[in-house]
Amino acid sequence: MRITTETRQKNASSSNAKKQTPVPHELPRKVLHAVGQMNCGGIETWLMHLLRTTDRKNIAMDFLVHTLEPGFYDEELRDLGAKLVFAGSQFTPATLTRNFGRTLAKNGPYHTFHSHVGHFSGYLMSLSRFHGIKTRIAHSHNDWKRADHKASMPRRAYLTAMNSQIRINATHGIAPSKKAASSLFGPNWQRDPRFHVMHYGLDFTPFSTRINRNDIRTSFGFTPENHVFAHVGSFSSQKNHTFLLDLMQQITRHSPECRLLLLGDGPLRPQIQEKINALNLSKSVVLAGVRSDIPQILRAMDAFIFPSHFEGLGIALVEAQAAGLPCIISNSIPNEAVIIPELIDSLDLTQNNLQQWTNACISALHRPKIAQKLALRAVQASDFNIVRSSQLLQSLY
Repeated sequence: MRITTETRQKNASSSNAKKQTPVPHELPRKVLHAVGQMNCGGIETWLMHLLRTTDRKNIAMDFLVHTLEPGFYDEELRDLGAKLVFAGSQFTPATLTRNFGRTLAKNGPYHTFHSHVGHFSGYLMSLSRFHGIKTRIAHSHNDWKRADHKASMPRRAYLTAMNSQIRINATHGIAPSKKAASSLFGPNWQRDPRFHVMHYGLDFTPFSTRINRNDIRTSFGFTPENHVFAHVGSFSSQKNHTFLLDLMQQITRHSPECRLLLLGDGPLRPQIQEKINALNLSKSVVLAGVRSDIPQILRAMDAFIFPSHFEGLGIALVEAQAAGLPCIISNSIPNEAVIIPELIDSLDLTQNNLQQWTNACISALHRPKIAQKLALRAVQASDFNIVRSSQLLQSLY
């Protein structure tokens, strides 16, 4: 259903919603991020990098969530002075129309509303505009075109309505890559000065701390003879663990000493564990779960595999390059994520191409290494530096 201005006003009126009191110009400027839940995903991890490095005398951030279940970053978030703002059990028009005004009155006023929830940002842009929030940012974090192409007719109508509302009501639209921008803002997004690409900024300090490589590897059961590939990502269809496990089966047939470390968790974990057992890979694949020490772990690995069906960017790939790892990736990954081309092998993602992936992975173990310090220096000098990213965002806020 297309959400019109008349519908918004009617819904807001029916819930006795009132526009928030205008935000005073003195600092700090208050920003409300819409995220769903602050778990250990790529978007949330980037937001935590941003929160840790932002001067809270200038910018104060809160996070709009739709669950009271504890998130991975909740405790740290509160320690840093941010609030978790509960908007109701689900991000739906009915729930938010009913609760949004009260939420703003209790926790605001806010100068900026920054939405990270994909197409539903369209409704949030409309709602935040009605409630008088001056700066409204729709942030596209993924390339949904592959999934949207297979959508049902009702789903396509919803997507059309949401994209239209973003174009009508957003004051800014940002994305980490051209693919992600086109997915949410339309194929002609570059003609609109409100929309632009802005890379994620990360704090790469943990990549320069001292580590004991052998201790890290031993903690996962790896021996000095093992060659270990790493993968970081949620256990979801997007990350393509099925292909990854088929690939690992081929690799171990050629090189039995090879191992795979899976970092992350998600709804498909039971199916992934089942396939590991079916392929007799239980001794070759380690499921490490969600970890807060990814930079240290990556630096103890030998190579990185990233066969995603699609990505808005691929923060894990940026981190793997900061660790100096050879990276074998699908050609679905946006070019913007490639910082050090010498580390990257980009391949077609087809089952018929499994042997080529196998050869590339094995070859990556034996190619000349780039010193991790040099790799880190190159990544730190890129647009992915947290200082640069933070400055750009604060200029919007």
